[in-house]
Amino acid sequence: MIIGIDLDGTLVRSDGRRFDDTTSALDFAPGAEPALRSLKAARHVLLLLSSRANRALREDPELDPLIAAGVVRFDRVAWARAQPLHVAR
Repeated sequence: MIIGIDLDGTLVRSDGRRFDDTTSALDFAPGAEPALRSLKAARHVLLLLSSRANRALREDPELDPLIAAGVVRFDRVAWARAQPLHVAR
């Protein structure tokens, strides 16, 4: 089964965290980590979702774990041309 789960305020604590904070570590909400491990152990596909804009990825998309792992192809020239669109989002 494919399961989508919201990240902010559901899996990770958001109390006191600023929306534009891109440097401090995320802390799991109580019970979230063992729940995720149980779902993965049961062979579910987990989609972790967030509606929060990730300012760090706008600055350096290679911070995206999918790009870093080579799962998603990345063209820096095309990304730089589209930068005004990324900022507008």
